[in-house]
Amino acid sequence: LGIGSVFWFELPFGKQVLMNEMSSPASLDQLRVISIGIAQAERSVLANHLAGWRVRYEYEDSIDRFFSRLNQMQLSQQKGVVVMCSPQNFGMSAKDFADKIAVIDPNHSISMILFNPDMQAELDEDRLGLGYACLLRFPLDKTLLFNALHGVMTPRPTSGVISFKDHYERTNKEKRGVRILV
Repeated sequence: LGIGSVFWFELPFGKQVLMNEMSSPASLDQLRVISIGIAQAERSVLANHLAGWRVRYEYEDSIDRFFSRLNQMQLSQQKGVVVMCSPQNFGMSAKDFADKIAVIDPNHSISMILFNPDMQAELDEDRLGLGYACLLRFPLDKTLLFNALHGVMTPRPTSGVISFKDHYERTNKEKRGVRILV
């Protein structure tokens, strides 16, 4: 048998685009997150995760300054605003907090993520009904946070379009389609 043969060929490859030059569908850099009522240790974990995804992050420790800043964002029509809150840490119920946000944002363009410290799942569906996009718990899971932020980035259906959520709410009131991230 012979000693074998040598084959070669050439493949033309283009130059790879650098990550900071391309727009990724998984990119969260269009979001602006403002949070309130989150403890320092949890806030630093949250800030590290968000910084890694190039999300603009702000924390406010005063409820009055928080609502003032949120109102300014609404007046300037900033897009991609997400509120992350743990209202029980500043003496407010989740319902009262959602009601105050609804006054500032009647069009519901601000997405809300609730950090729920208790593990009572039966209360979670009620809280989601208040307008929170999803619920998260500490210790914070990075994947769940990433999924939650992508969930709020998903465009909401325009008026007149029936979403799956609307369909299931109409057909089966007691079994609503909700996302609870644990």
